[in-house]
Amino acid sequence: IEIQLINSIEDCFVLIPEDKRIGSEVYTTPGDLPLESNLRTLRKVLEGRGQNDEYVIDERMLSSLEKSLQHENRVIREEGYNFCNTLLGIVNAVSYTHLTLPTIYSVQNSV
Repeated sequence: IEIQLINSIEDCFVLIPEDKRIGSEVYTTPGDLPLESNLRTLRKVLEGRGQNDEYVIDERMLSSLEKSLQHENRVIREEGYNFCNTLLGIVNAVSYTHLTLPTIYSVQNSV
């Protein structure tokens, strides 16, 4: 499910910009609402895993996170920061044997 969510998140970043009002929140591109929902869903999926589950944090996930943190929509940035908080909690809580990171983001166990 994570791969499908990442694919959907990446698709949201390439939609053609156009003003679109949804409720009381202004979303500047058609992909903003699904982007927010997909970031939240992916965050909840990761939060719902147990400590002994395998976590794979890949470059695509980190690239999507970086884009969301720089997004012009404050709601997207906020969800990006929530997602970042979840990832940091995972790195802090799980055993490194259950965590796979890209080479450039690998955590060295200094024990």
